[in-house]
Amino acid sequence: MPVWGRKQAGEAAQELADHLKAVDHIKALQEGQKALADAVAALQEDVRQLRADFRLQQAETKTEVVRTTQEIVTSVQGRLFEKLENLAVKMAVAEERSRSDLKQLERRMLGSPRRDEESPL
Repeated sequence: MPVWGRKQAGEAAQELADHLKAVDHIKALQEGQKALADAVAALQEDVRQLRADFRLQQAETKTEVVRTTQEIVTSVQGRLFEKLENLAVKMAVAEERSRSDLKQLERRMLGSPRRDEESPL
């Protein structure tokens, strides 16, 4: 067995200490890398869940928009129907007045007395 001097023993001890530090650093890096991989996996799962939640919220929002739009369309149709109905009644009244006015005009032009002006015989 070789006999080492203090300097050689010190250098060998330093080399061994450096080697052990390197091994510790490698282990720490491996542990950090594993922790990062676990964190990335957890983030990926969170992102997947957020996407699923977003799709669900998006579908619910679209459904609500369709429902609200249908309510608005139904309301507008109802109002339009009422206005058309009122317009039809007004046109019928106006048409009846026009017929009545036309008959009166014809009587006047032909010289026919009005019914209330006719003498009873």
